[in-house]
Amino acid sequence: QISATIARANGSTFDRDLLVEATNTLQANPWVREVHQVRRVYGRRPGDTMEVDCEFRAPIALVQWGEYYWLVDGDGVKLPEQFTANHVPRIVMGRDGRLNIRIITGVKQPPAATGEKWAGQDLVAGLGMVKLLYGKPYAEEIVTVNVANFAGRKDNREAQIVLGTSYGTQIRWGLPLDAKDFFAEVPVSQKLDDLSLVKQQYRRVPAGQPWIDIRYDKI
Repeated sequence: QISATIARANGSTFDRDLLVEATNTLQANPWVREVHQVRRVYGRRPGDTMEVDCEFRAPIALVQWGEYYWLVDGDGVKLPEQFTANHVPRIVMGRDGRLNIRIITGVKQPPAATGEKWAGQDLVAGLGMVKLLYGKPYAEEIVTVNVANFAGRKDNREAQIVLGTSYGTQIRWGLPLDAKDFFAEVPVSQKLDDLSLVKQQYRRVPAGQPWIDIRYDKI
């Protein structure tokens, strides 16, 4: 799709305005984080090919708002693609049965315009969890990051972040990663160790229970 927008640019390949137009088109595309260079190169003849060097935005999570789910990148920028609930299962899980992407639920602020940063520290906290869990084999069954109780806005005694599994069960994680009062709970490293231990002992998280709480020394 990005290539197609560039290919529609008008003018000769030797026209500098064509390169300017292509650069502007790329800079306006929400999938493009930064344009490094647009230049003419030799294909079949001098200058007949346009080469672009860009840094692209990679989606790392789906964020739910109402009936829809939007892709966002690691900075919380909302990308063009949106989905309904019936599309989500085959996006979240690959054909090989492995996790492709996680879902963040419970955000308070409505979606931003496409290409803009979605507001809310709760979303920042959710993205932090998504990044933390990425690539950890014992977290493969963790599908959702629920931030509905961020900052204790529903119940100050309950976990601010709750992780949901593919079994419909919960892991009560607790405080966001950048919390200043982290001493109220065990360190992040211990929580991760506990998840790994549960996975080793019970072959799934959270150990076949409806929920587990890993905020404190005793699970």
